[in-house]
Amino acid sequence: MSARRLVLAPEAAATTGLGHFVRCCALGDAAARRGWDVTVVLRPDAVDWSRAEVASRGWTLASGELDPEGLSGVLRRGGRPGEAVLVIDSYLVDETCFSEMRGRVGRLIVVDDVADRYLDADIVVNQNVGGDTLPTRLGSGTVLLAGPAYALLRPEFPARRQAALDAIDALPDVPGDILVMMGGTDPTGSAPAVARACLTAFPQASVGVVVPGHARTRTVGRLTELPRLQRVAQRMLEADLVVTAAGSTIWELSCLARPIAALEMASNQSDVYRRLVADNLVLGLGRPPIDEAELVTALRSLTAAPGELRRLATVAARLVDGRGADRVLDCTDRTTPLGAQR
Repeated sequence: MSARRLVLAPEAAATTGLGHFVRCCALGDAAARRGWDVTVVLRPDAVDWSRAEVASRGWTLASGELDPEGLSGVLRRGGRPGEAVLVIDSYLVDETCFSEMRGRVGRLIVVDDVADRYLDADIVVNQNVGGDTLPTRLGSGTVLLAGPAYALLRPEFPARRQAALDAIDALPDVPGDILVMMGGTDPTGSAPAVARACLTAFPQASVGVVVPGHARTRTVGRLTELPRLQRVAQRMLEADLVVTAAGSTIWELSCLARPIAALEMASNQSDVYRRLVADNLVLGLGRPPIDEAELVTALRSLTAAPGELRRLATVAARLVDGRGADRVLDCTDRTTPLGAQR
């Protein structure tokens, strides 16, 4: 019997961020463990790092537009398009594309967290808190998988989860090691200002800041500038506090039981940021433009009561267990594809 086939179609440009791509990689990793063949379709504007990640996994890389013509071409070249599972993760693909592609593949999965289009798919995944409360318009027979139980995480995160849970009690009252990472591309260039605020707020702490454009590590005093991390889960686990954008990184950190301070860095993060802050699941730091003095005040509030870092770690860990990608793939076996419904 031939292997099942997964075709991933994420955005991966500097302008769109890398969250779409990273989520799809998590699904690809889970599928590869099951023996599936994995193909990734990237637009010509995808960042070089994304292509290197596909190559490092030994997956098939295809270049093309994320439209019916481009996607259908990739599916035909791989053979058996009507049996493939196609995953589209993009804010730019329109609803016409979803409807057309649903009838051409075995299963269509759309990963979406903004609910701004008609989503005609076999499965829609919204991994965010409150994903089931958005006014999502779904196609006939579409299954909605909503909430952090379906968070799409690469295998290095669940692999370290037990060690992370065991380390909660060892978290200090005042952070000594802080990691700043403002997404895969940091399009607003906010990371340096956030890092300076961390240095000021906690004079005894060392601060590592991920600067995506850097080629090598550089340390000046208590500040270490880091290139894009290859062992990101391990570095997260070493930190007493992680300051990040309210995107997909939130779920990675939650799986690893890390205390989180979050900023709302894009409009699509507004709803999840608001919910996380309202439920006291993260320390909210607002949104750009960055006011370093206000950030310092907010960060220092973490030390107002003993044990706040441990509390944040504990509540974060309850959100995500790291098995979301497998749950989504399991659902592909339980749903009836559109072609079989007609």
